[in-house]
Amino acid sequence: MVSKTGTGSGRDAWHTQLSDFPLLSFRFATRCANLPQKCAQMIHPLPQEISPFACGRLFPVPEGQRPRLLILVPRAKFSVFNPMLALGPLMVAAAIKDFCDVRVIENNSTLTVYSDDQLLDIVRDYRPDLLGFNVVAPNAWWAYQLMAKARHAFPELVQIAGGLHAYHAAEEILALGQPDLVICGEGEIPIRKIMAMLAQLLPVPVRMNDALRRDLISIPGLMFRDAHGQSVTTGPVEWVTNLDDLPFIDFSLTNIEDFLPLGKPDRQGVTSLVPTQRGCPYRCVFCKADFMAGKIRNNSADYVIANVARLQREFNIDTVTFADNNFTIPRQRAMAICRLLVASGLSKTLTFRAWTNVLAPVDHEVCEAMVNANFISLQFGLERLSEQGMNAVNKRISLDVAVEKLRIIKASGLKVFSNILLGFPFETTETIRTELATFERYAAFIDGYQVWVVSPVPGTALYEQNPHAQQWYLRPEFTRHRHAYFSLVFIDPVEAILLNLFQLDEKTISAIVQAKKKYFLDFNFQRIKNPVLSLLFRLDIAMAYLSRWLYPRSMVLEEVLFWVPKILRSHLFSLVVRRYYKSLESHRPVENE
Repeated sequence: MVSKTGTGSGRDAWHTQLSDFPLLSFRFATRCANLPQKCAQMIHPLPQEISPFACGRLFPVPEGQRPRLLILVPRAKFSVFNPMLALGPLMVAAAIKDFCDVRVIENNSTLTVYSDDQLLDIVRDYRPDLLGFNVVAPNAWWAYQLMAKARHAFPELVQIAGGLHAYHAAEEILALGQPDLVICGEGEIPIRKIMAMLAQLLPVPVRMNDALRRDLISIPGLMFRDAHGQSVTTGPVEWVTNLDDLPFIDFSLTNIEDFLPLGKPDRQGVTSLVPTQRGCPYRCVFCKADFMAGKIRNNSADYVIANVARLQREFNIDTVTFADNNFTIPRQRAMAICRLLVASGLSKTLTFRAWTNVLAPVDHEVCEAMVNANFISLQFGLERLSEQGMNAVNKRISLDVAVEKLRIIKASGLKVFSNILLGFPFETTETIRTELATFERYAAFIDGYQVWVVSPVPGTALYEQNPHAQQWYLRPEFTRHRHAYFSLVFIDPVEAILLNLFQLDEKTISAIVQAKKKYFLDFNFQRIKNPVLSLLFRLDIAMAYLSRWLYPRSMVLEEVLFWVPKILRSHLFSLVVRRYYKSLESHRPVENE
């Protein structure tokens, strides 16, 4: 165990913060006040009537009684791949900051890693009325351990858990993490009601007792235990119907200095990942079918432009990625965003990236509008390549239509990035051969390609139909060891290849490894012109195969032998990736009109 650090160990000055969900009304016109004049003139202010989410409509909040919420985001095993801020907790924190003191501590940075004892010191210093935990499948085991330690250190402190894992695994969280209550879905509305309720109790310390349980029954979307230890649910969670009611994410509420040097321009993409929609109309077997209430809810184009403008102003970003599964749905909103990016002048100083589904609408006019707005790339979600494969994962589209969409995107001047998912329960060497044979029809239209191995998450058809693969994220082979060197090289964040979650035969696993090498590693290797980097790449692959051979024989020995190579590779990989993406941004000049 890491030795405990003393209270006030140099972290007193941190400005941490943010929770796990979003909400709150905000006056849109005030968000536009600092925009360039031309942009502000285009944005229509919201009606003067306050949002029904405003705290005063829910419960009267006594003047001066500001409840304190601290949200901890436990470290996930994949943070070595993607050291980014979790946006959900930040949105939740922003939703209540008007009447609460709220902080979010994010422990997934590569610059600073907090031990559990250090996190408990932060709790002790902050003295919250409510302690929150953001839980996702890859951090669930570590979250449960941290909850237990916090319960031991602060037995009277009320704990609440939420996050994507709580949408469909609330019972598991309640049983293994033993928090006092769980928010079973979007957290903005429930957390505002909970914090407003707690404000009524202050300054008396908040305790989980029969009186509080009776009050919590009136808030939909919660799960907790009654006085007899039986689980109680309060019905379906309330969804935010109008996303424009939500405030912008406030990065001052979190420990952003652990991700981004304060006062420096954001060139790492920490603050430039911008979600603008929730939900998905499609029902792919590997994705949560009713995630975020299924039906798409969008921010308006005006809201999006105001948000992008303030991010540029506050963090001097030079690129924005719209983190939506279906940016081109609805089509008219995508067109409106592009027009406003041009009219506001933002397209002259920023580059943009977006994601969309192969099933979503894509046509010449949309792509032309994106190019005019200075979009440089589109992540196009294929997942499978053959029609049989697409049908098997419930992505029903003909091969000809998919290829035509790729051709349109590529012809517009946008760079195209895509992916394939392998490793399904139905996978065989034959299905893999069929997928890869189809690749040739796509290759000419794709600039970058990734081969992922699927892992089932609660709430998906894939998870529910394969009970033997459930709770893989709690298995000792996943939780007790760091990533194998093989998983780092082959970019397998949850180590689905080594875990072999669906018990595929060795020939099929080997075929997946070869596919990942040929159609991702070798595909990108062709771009390497530096002879030194080329040699390092070949050495990297050789060491990865040694790691894969050693891992099932002795995970401990693999970890010891590859400890130093993992550290060296991590630093070199980060440097190469940053330079690569920087080169993409300059693939064509920004037009000045």
